[in-house]
Amino acid sequence: LTGSTICAGGTGTLVYTSTGAGTGPYTLVYQVGSVTTTVNNVVSGVAFSVGTLTTTTGYTLVSVRDANGCIGTSGGTATVTVNPLPTATLSGSQTICANGSATLSVALTGTAPFVVTLSDGTTATFNGPSGTYTLTVNPNAATTYTIASVRDASCAGTVSGSAVISLNTPISITQQPVDATICANTTTTLRVTATGTSPVYQWYQVISAGTVSAVGTNTNTYTTASLAATTTYYVVVSNSCNTITSANAVVTVNPLPQGSLTGSTICAGGTGTLVYTSTGAGTGP
Repeated sequence: LTGSTICAGGTGTLVYTSTGAGTGPYTLVYQVGSVTTTVNNVVSGVAFSVGTLTTTTGYTLVSVRDANGCIGTSGGTATVTVNPLPTATLSGSQTICANGSATLSVALTGTAPFVVTLSDGTTATFNGPSGTYTLTVNPNAATTYTIASVRDASCAGTVSGSAVISLNTPISITQQPVDATICANTTTTLRVTATGTSPVYQWYQVISAGTVSAVGTNTNTYTTASLAATTTYYVVVSNSCNTITSANAVVTVNPLPQGSLTGSTICAGGTGTLVYTSTGAGTGP
């Protein structure tokens, strides 16, 4: 008898080889442990099934009967070696920026080399022992990855797990804050429009060249304080992917008009007149 090597869950086979005596086909009796089994119509040199196996099994040849009814006794053993199935488990759900890459983890058992194929067709080979390995993917849309197949040095195996990759969209300013003109001691509201995932806003007031002060935050609008002088503002919009600084918005402050009235002297029934004299603030008329 000659054994074979199979993967767990596969069909084991034995091959009986006649030494020349006897006429086939043959009837064999073999033993596994305390159980004997008879197999009919065995052809010398042709494999016959011993059923589905999950563990390595040894077989002892008890007797052989040929087509003429002659029974011989034969010793010897044969082994069907059963290789365990490899396993692969995928993990690594995460959120990345568009056009970015994600690193997934795959836990492997079995005998190297391992060949892992993901659901999108990505294939990676790992030559180390059983353990956890990483592989990189570059999705261009939100994607759920699974393992399509795993194979080790001997067998195709079983797969499990998944990795959900979500995408964040980078910030883009679609409408800049615009300049405004107000009267002294009043306020105005500035606005920016931005797209992107979860934008964060921080408004700044320009104090002088190279000096700024953080003002409003966490909103795409900012209402200024009451202003007495022309002031410049801008906003920084950011998320986990990028940061963009807006154009400046200049709030021009017009001074309040100030002046005095001067009367006149007329005859009764005449037309009275007044004269307004500006002290310099304000723009006429």
